[in-house]
Amino acid sequence: MFRLFYKCVFIFIRLFLPLLKRNNPKLRERENYTKVSFTAVQEFRNLHPTHTVFWIHAASTGEFEQAKTVIEKLKVFYPHSLMCVTFFSPSGYNAHKDYAFVDCVCYLPLDIGNNAKIFIETLKPDCVIFIRYDLWYNYLFYLKKNNIPTFCICATLSSSIPKNTLYTFYLKKVFELCTKVYSANKNEYEKISEYYPSVNNENSSDTRFDRIISIVEQQKSLPLTKEDFPPHMPIIVVGSSWREDEHLFFQMYISDKQKLPFSLIIAPHEPTDEHVLQLRTMFKSCVLWSEIEDNPMKYKNKAPSIIIVDSIGKLLQIYSLADAAYIGGAFGAGVHSCAEPAGYGIPLCSGRKIERSPDAIALKKDKALTIIENTQELRQWISIIVMNKEARLRRGFYAKNYIYSRRGATDQITSDIQQIIESPKNITGSAQ
Repeated sequence: MFRLFYKCVFIFIRLFLPLLKRNNPKLRERENYTKVSFTAVQEFRNLHPTHTVFWIHAASTGEFEQAKTVIEKLKVFYPHSLMCVTFFSPSGYNAHKDYAFVDCVCYLPLDIGNNAKIFIETLKPDCVIFIRYDLWYNYLFYLKKNNIPTFCICATLSSSIPKNTLYTFYLKKVFELCTKVYSANKNEYEKISEYYPSVNNENSSDTRFDRIISIVEQQKSLPLTKEDFPPHMPIIVVGSSWREDEHLFFQMYISDKQKLPFSLIIAPHEPTDEHVLQLRTMFKSCVLWSEIEDNPMKYKNKAPSIIIVDSIGKLLQIYSLADAAYIGGAFGAGVHSCAEPAGYGIPLCSGRKIERSPDAIALKKDKALTIIENTQELRQWISIIVMNKEARLRRGFYAKNYIYSRRGATDQITSDIQQIIESPKNITGSAQ
């Protein structure tokens, strides 16, 4: 009965797909490239007919970050195995189509008609991992029918979802088709266990924490080091900033007559030419990160007091320079990731809109994150915490402990996967 209802829903979607594509450029791009997914997978499998294949599906970029440590660990267990990754969104596909540990990347065809059956029969995966919540019934149905071990990791339920709704009923159906579900944290584990007691649900953690720790502990390759900055001036990194966030620091900059008592690195959420030019106009003495990259020796032991990061993809490493971090977005739609800077063991600050970020809520409760409303409160945070080494280190310890106490999900998940796919009933041949 449920399968029939699900099929009817997607027949309805298929009828309106041309109209939806016309008005949605991302959907149009997705569907245009999806047409070649079957061919790409067929060619991939023809080239490697006997290899062990892991199929990992993520909705977009954020979810794929949760998959990376698992993929890399599975590559250690099975060095000659192959990784096929599918995405639902163009942003995820475009950002990760050249990821070094993946052998095949394509869009996941819509869960319409026989797409799922054909895709699975073509790919012939030995193990499948869905990330977080992007679960599709027909795909899971045929994976179950073919006895292919299938896992959902970092599973979460929206806090706003009532218990008895059509959506929660749908989640029950798809979760039950998974070999095992790994909840993203204890709260999610308890909620999923309460809503779906028949699901094979395991208390786990978010693999993002393992990813953050691995990056934090890597050797950084940056054009500047902390030693290049004045030793008496703490370094504040303003990450993923919007204009409202930058205006707070600009007010301090003006009132202090352009002589801030700290070094400042601003990494805008969208470093467009227009935005960067505006920041250069606001902060007269600033230097662009690209200028430092072009001539690092010029700034050796004399780093500028204000730096504007004019490209994306650098922020997580730049946080390694920070003594404290201000996280942007919380005066708009909501705060950006607090977990990444927390991994470096530094005190955090943001605006008030943190309710959509479990990490921010927890870090605030642990006294690692300070919430401010205006420039005056920003100045107080800097004066009381950032400029005070003892307070700074104490709050930084709280932040780091939040991240490091949640490590281990990757080892837990990959160890279980290894045991399940190598159990006698699942072995069809040795891992290639």
